[in-house]
Order: sequence, then C-alpha cells, then structure tokens
Amino acid sequence: MDTRRKVILGGALLDLAERDSNAAAMLDRLVRNLPRAQDQKAFVDWDAPSASPSPTSPDASS
Repeated sequence: MDTRRKVILGGALLDLAERDSNAAAMLDRLVRNLPRAQDQKAFVDWDAPSASPSPTSPDASS
C-alpha cells in the first residue's frame, strides 16, 4: 500500500507541475537534492515537466 501511495502521489505531483510553476520548482528541487546516487541516475536524462503559461498570464504575451 505504501508503494501504491507513492506512485499515486508522484503522478499527481507530475500532473500539477505541468500546470503550476510552484509545483514545477518544487519538483526540480526534489530531483536536484536526491541524496542517493542510484536515485540521481534515474533522472540524468529526464525532462521535468514545466508549467505552461496560462493565456491570462503576463508571461504569455512575451
């Protein structure tokens, strides 16, 4: 059950990171600060999701 919860929460965080820049930044910090080398290796070529600017966002007109 613990593994299932971790997978579900991980998926939810990835989904949120695509929509929310704060969640995307948190995900980036989590990956950059993984303490175990074996865990870091899993993310070497990984493209983390980044929040897409919303149409009403001031950044969207740039």
